[in-house]
Amino acid sequence: MKAFIKTYGCQMNEQDSLQMKGLLTRIGYVGASEPFDADLILMVTCSIREKAVHKVYSDLGRLRPLVENNPNRIIGLAGCVAQQEKENLLKRFPFLDLVFGPDAIGRLPEMVDSVRRSREEKKRRPIVETRFSSRKDFEFVNLIAQDDEGKVKAYVTIQKGCDNICSFCIVPSVRGSEVSRPSDDIVKEVRELVSLGVKEVTLLGQNVNSYGKKFPGEISFVRLLRRIAAETDIQRLRFTSSHPQDVGDDLVECYADLKVLCSHFHLPVQSGSNKVLAAMRRYYTRENYLDIIRKLKGVRPDIAITTDLIVGFPGETEEDFRQTLGLVREVGFDLGYSFVYSQRPGTKAARIKDDVTLAEKETRLGILQALQTEVAQSKNNALLHKVVEVLVEKEDDFGQNLITTRWLGRTSSNKIVHISIGPAARELIGETVAVRITKANPYSLVGEVV
Repeated sequence: MKAFIKTYGCQMNEQDSLQMKGLLTRIGYVGASEPFDADLILMVTCSIREKAVHKVYSDLGRLRPLVENNPNRIIGLAGCVAQQEKENLLKRFPFLDLVFGPDAIGRLPEMVDSVRRSREEKKRRPIVETRFSSRKDFEFVNLIAQDDEGKVKAYVTIQKGCDNICSFCIVPSVRGSEVSRPSDDIVKEVRELVSLGVKEVTLLGQNVNSYGKKFPGEISFVRLLRRIAAETDIQRLRFTSSHPQDVGDDLVECYADLKVLCSHFHLPVQSGSNKVLAAMRRYYTRENYLDIIRKLKGVRPDIAITTDLIVGFPGETEEDFRQTLGLVREVGFDLGYSFVYSQRPGTKAARIKDDVTLAEKETRLGILQALQTEVAQSKNNALLHKVVEVLVEKEDDFGQNLITTRWLGRTSSNKIVHISIGPAARELIGETVAVRITKANPYSLVGEVV
């Protein structure tokens, strides 16, 4: 039996997909490279923006002929769109067999088995499983995938859900309340990954800074970072994502004390206007944010700051937008993920009149992205002819020729580097090498091993 899994959206979904793959392997499935070659097709979806949902629906429509050609093929929709739309999906796509949210991932084998048995009985019983587990009953899928062996980097989930109610965000309604995974399990998984050859781990959560706060007897996020650094041999440690309201001086101090902690901090700001931040229910100000950045750069001068930005939030004026542009210049973000505001069902912002036209939103987005590209280019130009440490991850899709082989790696500051290291350098995958930067693009670097 073969399974094909397509993933949309964030790193959290990527990790969920890996866990699903491991669970399916246990019940006899192997991977399929194309959906038409699969007995089971799963789509792991994201609903954080309207455009992402439309993409899922479009792809689902293309699967209809595959079901018509093979009625025994199982089609499942997982993730946030499934959690959001529930039974409504069966009305729109009646060929779906499985609709399940993030909390049901651990039950995937039994759900697939139930669908298969119904097929054998010549009956069709679609399964919709979108109940949230309680904080007490929720269990993390603790599964090291077989193909983790030999990987250079891996993700480790430390938390699920979010208790912040940002007015624009649908995550709390599709991912549920915050639940922190036991720290002993996290440390154990990092150790196991290191034993398989993993050199870099990224800790995942909707708001990692609030890890452990609501669970008596559990350690804080800062203590978790220090414990991983002290009790494992991981070479590089990252985390995402953070909420500025929960970034304290103790976390900043980790960047001064922990060499294993990479020189990169992804800290979503969303807007540079205090008025808009208040409407977004972000509970920090522009000044608070800049103070965090100042402290981080004070203890780790080479730290790269990346962020998320929304333009065209209801009520955003030209002056509000100019304040966002000013913040981008002042911070000097190495990378910014920017989007037009997208009204999401059930959020508090959905009750506010969306008074910024789509044309204006797109104009502002273009201006913002052009500025961010300019800032990123300037940041990377400063690295020209310098030698940086790069963890070599894999062969580079950038291209090959007869003289050199290109490889891809990342700096501690999470900058992508295309590396020329010669055809005999395959054994360097997983190694940290010194690379002299010979070319700087806005969002990647080119260099050669020294």
